[in-house]
Amino acid sequence: MFLTRRLLTVIMAFFQMVQCLPVKSNSGPPTIKVLDFMQQYGYLKKDRNTSAALYTEEGLSDALKVVQRFGAIEETGKLDNATLKLMASPRCGNPDIIQGKRTKRFTFGSEGWNKRYITYYIANWSSRLGEERVNRLIAKALKTWGAYGALKISRKQTPDADIIVSFARGAHNDPFPFDGPGYVLAHAYFPNEGSSFSGDIHFDDDEDWVETTPQQELDRGTDFYTVALHELGHSLGLGHSDDPNAVMFPYYRGSDDNSLQLGHDDIMAMYQLYIVRSIKEEPTSEKPQTRKTYTTTHSTPRRETTRTFYTRTPSTSSTTFKERDTKRQTRFTTPIYTYPRTSTTSYQTRSTTNPYTKEYPYTERTTHRSGNGYSTNDVSTETKKESGPRITVTIHKMPDYSHSSNNPSSPTRTTTVAPIPDICQEKFDAIANLRGEIFVFKNQYIWRYQEQNRLMPGYPVCIKQMFPSLPENTKKIDAAYQRPDGNMILFADDHYWVYDGTRFTENSPKFITDYGIPLGIGGIDAIQTWPKNGKTYLYKADRFWKYDEGNKTVDPGYPAHIERWRGVPKDLDGAMTWKDGKTYFFKNDQYWRFDNDWVIVSTDSPRFTKTEWLGCR
Repeated sequence: MFLTRRLLTVIMAFFQMVQCLPVKSNSGPPTIKVLDFMQQYGYLKKDRNTSAALYTEEGLSDALKVVQRFGAIEETGKLDNATLKLMASPRCGNPDIIQGKRTKRFTFGSEGWNKRYITYYIANWSSRLGEERVNRLIAKALKTWGAYGALKISRKQTPDADIIVSFARGAHNDPFPFDGPGYVLAHAYFPNEGSSFSGDIHFDDDEDWVETTPQQELDRGTDFYTVALHELGHSLGLGHSDDPNAVMFPYYRGSDDNSLQLGHDDIMAMYQLYIVRSIKEEPTSEKPQTRKTYTTTHSTPRRETTRTFYTRTPSTSSTTFKERDTKRQTRFTTPIYTYPRTSTTSYQTRSTTNPYTKEYPYTERTTHRSGNGYSTNDVSTETKKESGPRITVTIHKMPDYSHSSNNPSSPTRTTTVAPIPDICQEKFDAIANLRGEIFVFKNQYIWRYQEQNRLMPGYPVCIKQMFPSLPENTKKIDAAYQRPDGNMILFADDHYWVYDGTRFTENSPKFITDYGIPLGIGGIDAIQTWPKNGKTYLYKADRFWKYDEGNKTVDPGYPAHIERWRGVPKDLDGAMTWKDGKTYFFKNDQYWRFDNDWVIVSTDSPRFTKTEWLGCR
């Protein structure tokens, strides 16, 4: 006995911080791994004041019996094959035993939320599942729990919510790094823990997440709904249960049809937490809390408890922020969908009975050809039917480009070149990442940068010098981007051109209706391809369209309001994804850096465009 105690003391002296990973094979893991597992999940008490701990054989045997009880296997008190297999099974990363908390068969992880109105925010999603499925399955799981606690759970579009749901890999700025595929699938924080992560859920993005249906094999991947339902139980205050029929059973069992329901233990725990206990019945304004100074330089998503989307003067100082309120007061509203007036478009006053719907049905139009091009005098009148008053839009047809330099027989013309504008004093028309370089467009000129603030020698140049086939009457470029096939696309008014690096192709110019954009709105403001999903986004005023390059169609449900790009302003001048993988939005002399993981504007935005991109002093 004494020898065993000495041996265990020596073993435990080798580690001070617990990495808390289950064993990865059933072939007899080292004793330190077993002790590691038992400490992580609460079966052995950790001594925080020393680097050594002493456990008796009787104490270890009793602890193993509890491990076996929570795994629903025979309670032998021995480290047998069944126990080793259990320790290697995929499971939740939260502890099974919470010291001083277990008073019933079911476990309370905390006292729960002290209110019935609970909010949640989905920061990002798994690429294997996609945004729609993650949103739907999280909402379904929360509805299941809420029904047994009379809870009013609603989703927020900003991260000042009670529960934040996110996906991450490995170390992700909390004390519990993930371990890759298998084993620990996710972990969650109990309500009112006193940390900035209270109520949050982190899913391991290395897992092969799937939505299991009766037509799919269960071993195809890890069923997301099963794990989400379990982790949300922790977010509401429930601990683990040793009942294998409970959702809060710590080990993953999967589901064959997403029909998993709460067990008796789960229901009784919710009853005690939210029905028996007296809690607030109405939403209240809580006292703002503050966070200590932190620096936002990190490579993985980090929880931001404040996201205040107010306009402020950009700063060129470091991205370290002082204490500030965690409760934001900004409220988004959706204005009626209208565009500024142009000389060719007349709008009647629109009905406000349905301000969020505007359709652009296909309408036939008569076009008269004139020679090899379209006559500049040709016009057509379209009448669009909507739920409100009729809108008449008069559209000038495509100008006559038969005399442009695309036509070898075109006569020589004498043109007057406009003076070069001062890009440091005026706002630009468009900005784009074209083949790894920054192109800035202003009037009839182009500025070309190899990197930020590194203007290439000889620039700016006239647009016609780089794109000699561009029609003479093109006064400016509204937007530009590089298509996935490598071609450059230039937009001006109601038209766009496809440039392959040497010439315009694909019968350019073409109408922007190919991208789902209605004619007569004065062109688009900006365009960019988002690396998160590979879709192309076009922006105009306070609306945007999502375009599928593969299918050459606009996704259903668009245009949508720009508030969905959390913090991005309307009336953009440009948008692009740069070589650093970040997406940037530009307006006037400011830019906003967009966090593609959290799907929200970074907290150091806006900043100065001219000094940080254009080399102005």
